[in-house]
Amino acid sequence: MSLQVTGKREFHFKKGTEVIKLDDPNNSWSPEAVMDFYSNQYTELVTGTISGPDLGDNDEIIYQFGFVPKSKG
Repeated sequence: MSLQVTGKREFHFKKGTEVIKLDDPNNSWSPEAVMDFYSNQYTELVTGTISGPDLGDNDEIIYQFGFVPKSKG
């Protein structure tokens, strides 16, 4: 038996000290596809990482987008 997710998905992205909540552009997309979609607007996500899903206070499904800063060298 597979797990059915019925909550609304949210995608959070921390930029500096601000947490940006990104809308789910298409609930049939994978979290990777959503991150790729937003990487045009937030170039940090091109090499981003995904953590989650976590359950929010209102039963929303939360994914965290992050990135590892590249060092110059």
